[in-house]
Amino acid sequence: MQTHLDPPIRLAELAALCDLSPWHFARAFRETHGQPPHRYLTQLRLERARALLTDSHASIGEIATTTGYTPQQLAHHFRQAFGMAPGVYRNVYGAPSLTRGRNNCVAMSSSHRDTPGPHSGT
Repeated sequence: MQTHLDPPIRLAELAALCDLSPWHFARAFRETHGQPPHRYLTQLRLERARALLTDSHASIGEIATTTGYTPQQLAHHFRQAFGMAPGVYRNVYGAPSLTRGRNNCVAMSSSHRDTPGPHSGT
């Protein structure tokens, strides 16, 4: 599953690889992995998307395709799993060379540290 995240993966196909009925495969998978196959696949896809958002220059559309989603599906599932849209995640957690304007935010926050605040005692 981990190496084939982009094509649709059918339960019947996975079951056939193990020479099991889909019902028996799903039951055995859940007992082994603690979750059903579709939830496990979603988790793998979202972890891959998160890694790509953090470490690559690929567009969100390219990342969606690489992980087996449309951009809208990726946004929906990503927001549901991580509480923010993929673009926001990239801006917050991506490497500085991957995010636009992030250095400006850092520069602004460091310049504000030098200004006396309400608790600075001055």
